Amino acid sequence: MCGWASVAGFGERLSIFGEVDVRATAREIRSRLRRQAEAEQQKREDAVVAVGVAAAAAVKRRADNDAALRAVFEAALRTSAADGRVRKLREAFEAALAHTGRVLEAEVAAGRTVLAAAELRITQGQLAEFTGQRVEDLRRWVQLVRRAESSEAGSAVGPTRAGGGSEPMSTTPAAGFAVVMRESDDVRGDALHGDGSAASAG
Repeated sequence: MCGWASVAGFGERLSIFGEVDVRATAREIRSRLRRQAEAEQQKREDAVVAVGVAAAAAVKRRADNDAALRAVFEAALRTSAADGRVRKLREAFEAALAHTGRVLEAEVAAGRTVLAAAELRITQGQLAEFTGQRVEDLRRWVQLVRRAESSEAGSAVGPTRAGGGSEPMSTTPAAGFAVVMRESDDVRGDALHGDGSAASAG
């Protein structure tokens, strides 16, 4: 009789120990889940912050470049002599466009952060809400990234000309802008035909 009582008591102790082990395991699992959730949340927050910083830099560079371009034209229009106006406009315009590449670099960098956030399932709408940027700008920066990647993939082919495919955008600062003087001394920019030799008097 005493033997059976001892066995029963030992079994109860085993049952208690088993419950303790299960509870300890559950606490450990919950702790791991919380740590994982916190790590994922931290990654998402860091991704949004990265977008905010890169977007602010891109917007500032674009605004500075636009302001420089406006200053260029205003200074050129204040020049009285026709010949001096053409020369001043071309020189100042090339100087202003020299920073266009830096603007595009900043916008591409911002686009990459948007794509990185998308991998964490953060939508552009959420990014716009958290960073204060426009969804249209976020989308445009992503498109710049894809164009850059497409351009890099096709760079081995080399530049193409008319009749053989599309022509890549020129990196020359003054490309795409030709100054033409008319008899009325109006200064006009032809954004479609950017040959520097196109300057002429009407």
